[in-house]
Formats: sequence, structure tokens, C-alpha cells
Amino acid sequence: MGRIGRVASGLCGLALCAGLSACAAPSPAALAANDPYEEFNRASLKRNSKIDKYVVLPTVRAYFTLVPEDGRRGVHNFLGNLALPTIFLNDMMQGETSRAGKSMWRLVVNSTVGVGGFLDPASKMGIPGLARISARPWRCGAWAKGLISFCRSWAPAIRATRQDWWSMR
Repeated sequence: MGRIGRVASGLCGLALCAGLSACAAPSPAALAANDPYEEFNRASLKRNSKIDKYVVLPTVRAYFTLVPEDGRRGVHNFLGNLALPTIFLNDMMQGETSRAGKSMWRLVVNSTVGVGGFLDPASKMGIPGLARISARPWRCGAWAKGLISFCRSWAPAIRATRQDWWSMR
């Protein structure tokens, strides 16, 4: 290829790049229609910020001011007790019968002796609280001829306390 061929191919390449870059520049109409829900999204953000500022944060402050530490611990225990049936079922689906038994035993003890879960006598009895509910793969059927298939569960691990979450990291 001679000098004229190289110049011609360079000019063709330059023209092609210029033509493609012109296609990449959005028109003013396209820019205006970029987010058709922008007005709604901005209004929702403004409304949610006000709800957060005037309702949620004062409620949280009042809760921490008015409810003593033991009361907050009781609420925490109660909510953790509500999660135990889900933990039990998930452990059963994963084939973790030992963990499932501990979860069920903890549920029974805390629901009866622990006054509906507000107290945590199971911990004092040495029954561990198993907070993670679905971080491992599920063991699904297919037992014929010794075949075991693993079905992945992509749900995140759910932790009982903030301290557990930070210690996991």
C-alpha cells in the first residue's frame, strides 16, 4: 500500500470515528426523556426524607430514651424468637437435623419458660442461638442411586445481632 492508500485509509478511519461519535451524542429530546419518572422519584425522595426526619428518627430516639436496656433486650429476644420457626424449616430443608433440633428446642424453651420469648433461658441452659438461616446450599432430593444434588440458595445470611454481622466481616 502506497502513501496515498495510507492517507485514504486514515481519512476513512477518521470519518468513521467522527460519524460514530455524532451518533453517541444524545439529542436534547433524548436528554429530556432520560428518566421519565424523575419527577415522581424526586417527590418520593423528598416525602421519604420528611417521614424519616419527623416520624422515624424521633420514634427511635423516644424508644431508646424511654425503654430501658432490659426492655430493649426483651424486644430483641422476642423478635429473635419469631425467627426461630423459619430457621428450623430452613435447617430441615438443608438436611441439618442437628441444627434444626437445637432451633426447635430453643423455640420451645424460650416460648414457654421465657414468657413468649421475652426472656432467653435457652442461652442459660446452653442451647446455642443459631442465627444464620440460609447461607449454605440446600440439599435437595435425588437420593436414588446415591445421587445427591445441591441446589444453591442465593439468599443472604441473616444475622441475629449487629455484633454478629460485624464479627462475620
